Amino acid sequence: MSPGGAAAHRVPSAPCELDDRLVRYDRPLLVDPAVQASLRRSGFHVYGPLLDGRQIARLRTIADEFLERLTEPWGDAFLTVGRVQDAALRADTTARAGEVVLPALRPLFVDDARLRGSALQIKPPSPTSELNCHQDSSLVDERSWLGIYAWVALHDSGPRNGGLHVLPGSHRLGCWQRTLNVPWQLARFGEVMADLSVPLEVPAGSLVLFDAATVHSSPPNRSDRMRLAVNSFVTHADAPMLHFFRDDRTPPGRVEAYEIDDSFFSDDDIMVRPGPQHRYLGEWDQHVIEWTPDEFERLCRQAIEEAE
Repeated sequence: MSPGGAAAHRVPSAPCELDDRLVRYDRPLLVDPAVQASLRRSGFHVYGPLLDGRQIARLRTIADEFLERLTEPWGDAFLTVGRVQDAALRADTTARAGEVVLPALRPLFVDDARLRGSALQIKPPSPTSELNCHQDSSLVDERSWLGIYAWVALHDSGPRNGGLHVLPGSHRLGCWQRTLNVPWQLARFGEVMADLSVPLEVPAGSLVLFDAATVHSSPPNRSDRMRLAVNSFVTHADAPMLHFFRDDRTPPGRVEAYEIDDSFFSDDDIMVRPGPQHRYLGEWDQHVIEWTPDEFERLCRQAIEEAE
């Protein structure tokens, strides 16, 4: 059936409970079982040093060259290479960064892991460079498959320069249909999430692993220079990559599901409906969350307590 072809219907809200099962963790993705267990418990794991000074310098140079080539206005806000409209620049910069980062990450993951992308992230010194609480795109069906983001600081990262904040245990909230094209089900709880998030101090070259569903954020960069990082995605090689989409053609209570490949991020406009080169999987029931703020805060506090 083509997009927009299914009948509109009402989908009940998700139950107000944490995901205790986390089926996606049953299959090893990390070589070290203790690291995978830590990630399962907390939703993030501060791994420690990954890149040396030479590799950090190379990635900073790639970022400088990217900014010299960038013609799109971006002002003083946070910028990730994955969001620029120039597909050639986006693909070239990501590939060059990946040549540095992905070989360093590879030994941490099992043989059948697939490491994808290495998107440079640029946080300028600006009061408008804040990133509010959010979850990154799911990219896989998290009811079955584990997706991990591997975030590497390219400068010492902390509160002064808008360092990473995380909400421990938030990967258990069960919000699994996440893209820029589907309204985020947790958006109205932003104040609660910000109040309960904790800051991380991450030295340059160090790695933070986090479950793709973990809520994270960063305050404005109040230092006098840019803060750089690079972010890669890891899942199993046989995990289908998914993208969810909805617009005014999509019936209420539904999302459109597509199976995509790496070309979607390197060549396509990710803000529009995927083209025919990507397999259309049909209209799925939208995962709806209608919890009250008090219910949500109770779940978050439970998640934090159980993440310790």
